Amino acid sequence: MTLEAGVPRARAPHDSTILDHFSLVAYYLVREREPLTRDNLGWLLAKASQRWNAGLETGFREAGFADVRPSFGSVLVPLYEEDGLRMSDLATRSGLSKQAMTTLVRAVETAGLVIRKRDARDRRAVRVSLSARGEELRPVAERVVSALDARTRSGLSEAELDGLLNGLRKVVDL
Repeated sequence: MTLEAGVPRARAPHDSTILDHFSLVAYYLVREREPLTRDNLGWLLAKASQRWNAGLETGFREAGFADVRPSFGSVLVPLYEEDGLRMSDLATRSGLSKQAMTTLVRAVETAGLVIRKRDARDRRAVRVSLSARGEELRPVAERVVSALDARTRSGLSEAELDGLLNGLRKVVDL
């Protein structure tokens, strides 16, 4: 970035042209923009997520857990891995803010799937544990997810599946 007559100027990437601040914004808007189509990565990720969540909702409803929302997985899956987590650890493992996790845990608690308790060693901290109903949901969730997984895998070659899983892991870690 250079300063000429008090106006910040920058070089455009892949180009030696000097652009002023407003031109740089326009450059990126025009040069880097992908067309908004159904082939757009964001569209495809969103639609795949919608299809997966619809499958979860159907499976849970058919098993008698109609009140269980797919978003509850951000609370339940880490607790199925290790029950009794602190709220902050739960948020970290799910990749959510503490505020978002607190709101979500309240909804999962209202559904009767978890119990919140003060940490015995640190009264400022809250621990979240599975309730009896949360434990009852575990085999149902495993069965529903397994069926969705099998259906998804059946439409992909081994190489496609490996590429998809590796790509999604990278996207999740962005």
